[in-house]
Amino acid sequence: MNRFSPFVSRPEDLNCCFWDILLLLAGEPAFGFLREALSAPPDAPDEASSADSLDRAFTSFAETSEGGLEEAEDLPHAEETRGLPDAGEWSTGDQAPDGFAPHPVGQWSIQALRLLERSGHPTIWKAYNWGLMLFIAYRATVRFPSAWPIPGHQFRGFLLSLDSEGVAAAQILTYLSGLSYLSQTFNFQDPLQDLFTSHMIVCMQWQREPPIPLSMDTLESLLGALERVCICFYECLMFRAVFLLSFHAALRPKEIVAKTCTTFHPELLCLDDIEMEEDRVGLNIAAPEMGAGRITYWLRSTEQPSLCPVLALKNYLAVRPRGEGPLFLYSDWHLLCKRRFLEVFHGALRRLDLPAQRYRIHSFWLGSLTTAVRCRFPERVILHLARWPCRTIPGRPRS
Repeated sequence: MNRFSPFVSRPEDLNCCFWDILLLLAGEPAFGFLREALSAPPDAPDEASSADSLDRAFTSFAETSEGGLEEAEDLPHAEETRGLPDAGEWSTGDQAPDGFAPHPVGQWSIQALRLLERSGHPTIWKAYNWGLMLFIAYRATVRFPSAWPIPGHQFRGFLLSLDSEGVAAAQILTYLSGLSYLSQTFNFQDPLQDLFTSHMIVCMQWQREPPIPLSMDTLESLLGALERVCICFYECLMFRAVFLLSFHAALRPKEIVAKTCTTFHPELLCLDDIEMEEDRVGLNIAAPEMGAGRITYWLRSTEQPSLCPVLALKNYLAVRPRGEGPLFLYSDWHLLCKRRFLEVFHGALRRLDLPAQRYRIHSFWLGSLTTAVRCRFPERVILHLARWPCRTIPGRPRS
């Protein structure tokens, strides 16, 4: 049975993420007026209405939420992205001033909502929808009540939770901008107008400086600190293999870690992508940028056992659960996720008194390339390692 009235018009040609946003908001106590708008009988006889259209909307919402969100760099610029307020517009209150009432959206028709939907790019609606879902999930986790206008402590807590999970600053700002846009659209106080919150955002941007490339010396020190931060011997062996392969093969983050410990994605390096030989290991890696489906990197044994990727991988495979699947996983078949990787990585860096916030998963890939340049590897080798197209620089002979 539908949560609302059976009179819901949701034409099939609309962007589902915009309407998923409205459905999420309609479930909030403060948005009874929106429930009325979505449940009102259609004004025109040619608009499609059915009792199960809202059920299809919720099904579409569930399918969309599983798809995740593209990286923030792929989002188009839009006027909805809010900047900092001008001087004199600051507010430090958590609630809207007395007498602040939402727009009478209940009087709007589905056609009016369609016009609102067309005012934004579909990718923006997808980003805002994902940010709203994350905010509602965060609020449920910490057991905060549903409140609109969004209280300042809830908004700031959401910001801190995303920052602690290592979410990119640009992506965090997109999520916060979405909550700001929705608040202003329905005539609630803009949570970004809070002075304390705005200073937190500025400080977060200052901290998110470009990642520091990992050096060979730092890598060696990290390996020595693993025993003090890993929870067991198995995890220690796994992270030795992860760190060394990531550095020597310039692996990308999406090939190393999953988003969650139970979510598989096709870019992850799998066991059948590995070719083991006596003194070398081959990694079959996707390289669409180079015009080839996949390429194989061969890593040879090194004279220094503590930095040998071949030895580290052999030791890890000796204890890894038998069976195909992602290469890096725990004995209970849970995947190595981004959050746990950063916990161990940053924990080891803090043991070495290094600025953990300046190092990210990308530091391994970046460190591999900078080391190759510093060691004067041929240009074609560096381009191959980075998986960049091997194009000759104008005016410069190919090495």
